[in-house]
Amino acid sequence: TEFKSINYWVDVVFTRTNGGTPPDITKQPVAAALCEGLTASFTSEAGGSPAPTVQWQSSLDGISWTNISGATSTTLSFVVNSADNNKIIRAVWTNAEGSVYSSPVVLTVTAPPELTSDLAVTVTSGTALNYIPTSSGAGTVFTWSRAIVSGISNVGTSGSGNITETLINTTSSPVDVIYVYTLALNGCTANENVVV
Repeated sequence: TEFKSINYWVDVVFTRTNGGTPPDITKQPVAAALCEGLTASFTSEAGGSPAPTVQWQSSLDGISWTNISGATSTTLSFVVNSADNNKIIRAVWTNAEGSVYSSPVVLTVTAPPELTSDLAVTVTSGTALNYIPTSSGAGTVFTWSRAIVSGISNVGTSGSGNITETLINTTSSPVDVIYVYTLALNGCTANENVVV
């Protein structure tokens, strides 16, 4: 038996960047707790050579991450809603040397309180109105205001808590009187109208 030796030559090309350094995060984003309807802002910064680019991501479990469309600036800003509660946010910085992730931070979104008492009330002219507001959140602080209304002799007024006053209708037709309630709870506020 005769054996033959066969040699194979393989060209291997090694590529390296000229003095490049991987991204190095110099500013981490900070967790945020906001009321629904406000604007959240997260900022991250990084150095490296060549200069890295950023892509913001979000997650619901800290395991599966999704790129946030168009979020490629150092600051990510958006108006929050209830669906954003407990979202986890991070920035991914990338250059030719690789990618690094910022610290993940949690976004907490609190829904503002809402009136659970009737928003429409009927009262007879000259009869005392006693409106007791209730809310979706315990500890809600109520304030209200009422402007001057054509056909109602009462001057404009404001107060807190219950509404207790006697309205005088100077016309022969029903007149709508709007009380603007401001509800405050856990740093969140909301305005709702009660029509009498």
